[in-house]
Amino acid sequence: MGTRNLILVYYKGEYHIAQYGQWDGYPTGQGVVVLGFVKDPANLAKLKVALDTPGRLYEPTEAQLTLWSQKERERDQEVYRKRAEDPSNWSYERPEPVMPSVHRDTSARILHLVADATEPVPIVKEIKFIADTLFCEWAYVIDLDTETLEVYSGIQEGAAQSRFGSAEGVSEGNGPSFMASFSFANLPQAEGFVLTASKKQGKHDEEEEERDDEVTD
Repeated sequence: MGTRNLILVYYKGEYHIAQYGQWDGYPTGQGVVVLGFVKDPANLAKLKVALDTPGRLYEPTEAQLTLWSQKERERDQEVYRKRAEDPSNWSYERPEPVMPSVHRDTSARILHLVADATEPVPIVKEIKFIADTLFCEWAYVIDLDTETLEVYSGIQEGAAQSRFGSAEGVSEGNGPSFMASFSFANLPQAEGFVLTASKKQGKHDEEEEERDDEVTD
């Protein structure tokens, strides 16, 4: 489902990853993927090593992004051509992205891509997307400094006072609403995580409906 999301990793006072994702942003989707990653201490250790390794993450140039996008279009065109020639080759599975770490389909899988990397990984930090309260429906922050997993969704008025206050756009108005925080030392199972992360969202939706009713009355 097209539920846009942002996966963030905060370490040593800065965001090293702010991965835009196009699909399954709900706690039952990308949320439990993030939770599963954080529940394994080995993953967190490898992630820290990757972030501490000079040059392991790098910002790709516009030329590189354009090249990867072009290669993907050419690859897709070839797939469609073969399908047209032989319908028995039809498959609903999309081929793996040419450069997964900068692709919108990767979402929370970026965590394993970085943690397991042995070569430089291109990263596009979409921190500005956190201020897009219309399209950024869920955000998950792995804070390696405080050893917490935080969940955000919806709209918070006066968000300039939140952890995202310095992000472009947030400082000028609204930002994502805080949903829940989980200590690495006491992480819930998936069911408990989804329930806690989603509970406040339901209340927020009710408040939004009430405000809409007041406007229409």
